[in-house]
Amino acid sequence: MLRAGRQTLFAWTDVITHANQGYRTLSISTEHTQLISRFVQELSLAGGQTRQVHDLAQLVSAIADILRERQTGRLLVAADNLITELDLVTRLRAKGIEVITSDEPAQVAQLEVGLTGALAAVASSGTLLLAGGASLASLLPPLHLALIRAEQIEPDLTGVWPLLGQAIRTGERELCLITGPSKTADIEQTLVQGVHGPGELIVIILSEDEPGGQP
Repeated sequence: MLRAGRQTLFAWTDVITHANQGYRTLSISTEHTQLISRFVQELSLAGGQTRQVHDLAQLVSAIADILRERQTGRLLVAADNLITELDLVTRLRAKGIEVITSDEPAQVAQLEVGLTGALAAVASSGTLLLAGGASLASLLPPLHLALIRAEQIEPDLTGVWPLLGQAIRTGERELCLITGPSKTADIEQTLVQGVHGPGELIVIILSEDEPGGQP
């Protein structure tokens, strides 16, 4: 009733409401631009890399380019919610990429690159939150590609806590926080990457709200 009644009138309140909505959109966009920059900076300090894309075509091309640089056409994919939502497996196969979704270590031990989605990212530390089901693709190959939407980047860990509870309620038994590639140090404090996990981490940030982006 209120919605129908409001639509029958033109009033300055409608103009003000639309103006406020536009301001809010601008503010959110500006905030996320700052969060992306902070996340990129912190992840770089932790030894990780980033790529930013603005639509699905750019996303698929970026993944194909990374595989080409590694001289491989095969990719281990953890088909989590984000990757399923984007129908990314189908899109990658249409690009000529051999996508493997097996969770058997013996079948994927020789793969060079693994792709996962992420539940969230933390700008203040360059950290990713992953579901446990993505563990094989995020741990076994030497290169871990992680996909995140720009709007999933939180300023700090306080923005991630509600997601932890939500994931547990939906049946996730294992969650993982990742900051940069795998690192370890021996008794002489010599830092080595990639001994207990991927030696490289590349986070692909999908910013579909940017100019030129497509949903």
